[in-house]
Amino acid sequence: MAAVSSNLEVFSMDSAAMKANYLVEVPIGELELPGGRLVAMGLATPDMEPFERKVPEGVYPVTFIRGDEEYARPALLVIRFSDEPVDRFELATRPGQNVEDLEEGYFYGIPVDTGLAAFANSGFAAAEEKRDAEERERRGDDYISYYDDVLAEALPGDSNDEHVLHHPMEGDFGAAAISQSGWGDGFYPVIWGLAADDSPVLAFIDFYVIENGEGLEPGELASRRALDAMTEQQKADNVAAYDAMKTGDMNGFAAYVDDKRIKPEDPVILTGGSFMAEAIRLNNAEALKIMMDAGAHAKPGAVDSEWIESYYGYAEDLNEGARKTGTIAPRSEELMALLRQLESGNAE
Repeated sequence: MAAVSSNLEVFSMDSAAMKANYLVEVPIGELELPGGRLVAMGLATPDMEPFERKVPEGVYPVTFIRGDEEYARPALLVIRFSDEPVDRFELATRPGQNVEDLEEGYFYGIPVDTGLAAFANSGFAAAEEKRDAEERERRGDDYISYYDDVLAEALPGDSNDEHVLHHPMEGDFGAAAISQSGWGDGFYPVIWGLAADDSPVLAFIDFYVIENGEGLEPGELASRRALDAMTEQQKADNVAAYDAMKTGDMNGFAAYVDDKRIKPEDPVILTGGSFMAEAIRLNNAEALKIMMDAGAHAKPGAVDSEWIESYYGYAEDLNEGARKTGTIAPRSEELMALLRQLESGNAE
């Protein structure tokens, strides 16, 4: 199942671990499942068959889990059936589907072409069809679609984490817990989380927004964790050291480095990149030399490694941009020589 979803570990996290990974769980509502039949669907295909596996009849909470910043949109749509720990995961199947028939790299799931997905009960499709017919008759030629004329008020489309527990017909049990489907349209897997006795603990849809249970991209995650771990004094030193670097106060900057109040691999609070990356971006050879003398590593640290393969390569990329656009100056030969020295391991 790890080949289908890299986010299985999310369901072994406690609230502290969720917070540490910048994940937030947002409640949608409680979904009644008469007969224990669960449906997952895109809103354009409400007549999807219930899954083959049943759950105990009851009312169950539905939530979505999202990350932060660019990942602050529904990433995992989750319905929970018990508080038991998850022992294993399996792909959810409908009657006639057999995982052994799947070719490598393929999975069963739900198609989405409206940007909305849901967990629903077995009565939702009929209730939606009835409401749709009523709205068509009432609105006549003014009727556009079920989304525009029924759901738009609850889901106006101006927020990344819109959601609603929707009952098409008042007094009818048919309902769906609806959220946006991550980045939008696609084909998404539905996965059961099962207890050691094979009873269902939860089911979730992975919208492929996050990876490895991390609510930020890896470089930003490393930077945020480092910043969150700073004391107020360390934050003040960070800002002051960066100001010294930018304004050319190299004696001041050297003092922060020599006293180990900042390290070359530390993220700069005001930019997110490390002090090493910022020295290159600012074309500050003297700041780079100060950090090299203090033992800066040639290999980019966690803060930079997702977007910089090597510091020399980063400088070359900036130079290429300078040649193409003429909007920035190329890196100085002094700075490039220092980077070559750093990569060769001959820094003094």
